[in-house]
Amino acid sequence: MCVPVLIVGAGPTGLMLAVELARRGVEFRIIDRHAAPLGWDRATVVKARTLEIADMLGLAGAFLEKGQRVDCVDLYAGGDRVAQMGFADLDTSFPYMLSLPESDTEAILTAELERCGGAVERGIELTALDAAAEGCRACLRVGSGADETMEIVEADWVVGTDGLHSTVRHAVGDAFEGHDNPRLWGVVDGYLDGWKHPGHHIAANLVAPCANPIPLKDGRWRVYFRPQSRDVGELERVVASLGEMSPGVRLADPDEPKFFHTYARVAAMFRVGRVMVAGDAAHACSPIQGHGMNSGIQDAHNLGWKLALVVAGHAPERLLDSYEIERKPADRFMVDSSDKAENASVRQDPAEREQMIAYLADPANNRRAAEDNNEMSHSYADSPIVGEGGGLRLADAPLVAPPGKTRVYEILRDGAHHLFLLGGAANSATIAQPHARHVNVHCVATEPDGVAIGEPQGSLWARLADVVLVRPDGYIACAGRGEAGLAAARHVLVATFGEGA
Repeated sequence: MCVPVLIVGAGPTGLMLAVELARRGVEFRIIDRHAAPLGWDRATVVKARTLEIADMLGLAGAFLEKGQRVDCVDLYAGGDRVAQMGFADLDTSFPYMLSLPESDTEAILTAELERCGGAVERGIELTALDAAAEGCRACLRVGSGADETMEIVEADWVVGTDGLHSTVRHAVGDAFEGHDNPRLWGVVDGYLDGWKHPGHHIAANLVAPCANPIPLKDGRWRVYFRPQSRDVGELERVVASLGEMSPGVRLADPDEPKFFHTYARVAAMFRVGRVMVAGDAAHACSPIQGHGMNSGIQDAHNLGWKLALVVAGHAPERLLDSYEIERKPADRFMVDSSDKAENASVRQDPAEREQMIAYLADPANNRRAAEDNNEMSHSYADSPIVGEGGGLRLADAPLVAPPGKTRVYEILRDGAHHLFLLGGAANSATIAQPHARHVNVHCVATEPDGVAIGEPQGSLWARLADVVLVRPDGYIACAGRGEAGLAAARHVLVATFGEGA
């Protein structure tokens, strides 16, 4: 059989990509070698940017219902709280992070995929992949034991979201550049009886033996720690570290701790012809800052709308080049940031610790760190499909108009490009007809003071322009004023959709 897109791997990244394709009517298959979702996971923190993506899909409510809101991260040393990274000042509708086990994130995305008419095919493993210029040929093992069969699938495009040891990445000879981290990590779930600190704060002991308790919604805590071995007796050291932050605390009813190694690696290429990699197949980092799953979801959200346009014949294949150009630097930043924090945790250098504490004491630095931690600050300004004034994510904001929509992210839920014309800067008739099928145009009213949308996010628009082109992923494609702004928008649309756009 032949399928336009084959997605290999049904973790959060693969599921997000499948949802993006399904809601755009693109035919695909998503397979996973596991017969059922994994029984345990490592990812816990959902960043503000991921919640924004969920909002653009209409899923934010499902995430918030299942997750525990986290308002800040408290850092401890010598038993004292020495620094705090807060999220209240973030320019977002979600000025916090969410504590949510990865299994719950997968369940939410799986339910949305099924609502859109898709489904994960489980117990199917990719064993070989032959990628050519005209398409791909995948060999799949279906079932196991006496029920095992083999299937050959022709696919126009293959996306590997199959994790650290990606079969897809290996099949195309894509190098996984970087290094392995020798120190172990451990994670255990349990109750913290006698915990004296707020239940909506993450805590981190910077001094060995390090421990990082994260609250879960059911009253338990997920504690990440740095063990010396895989011995269950390591839990005594965990309790000792927790006790430095909250004397007398007790770890009650713990489950069996899990131990794992981490990595700092990025794929040499995110696209090799008709094959792409995303999520852990494209990058792997320490969990110390919680970037892995969130970066993968952003990969899929970035790739999904582009792949859908190419498959539908609405955009040339070169549009997919922008996936690596945009996402690889962002993912590299996350991997490098996590590696720096990982190394600092291992070195236990008091001078280095004091430098970090001093940095976070400055409000401007604290906000910058919170933005980076929540994956909100990266720019795509160097992308070939971004024009003047573009590249940054657009925060959600209340709108005065158009009628029937109250927020920007509500408008973005249709998955299209949107051109916002503020305060009569121009009208929709000025957009050349060939662009009309790709862009929804909104003439947005302004209030008497000239600001079209409410604070604090509205100030961004007031500074930018009165002509703002926004991509399906919520990033600004370009921004300008008057006819120059409209000309910039037309240029970006041609770069995105081709000369026939």
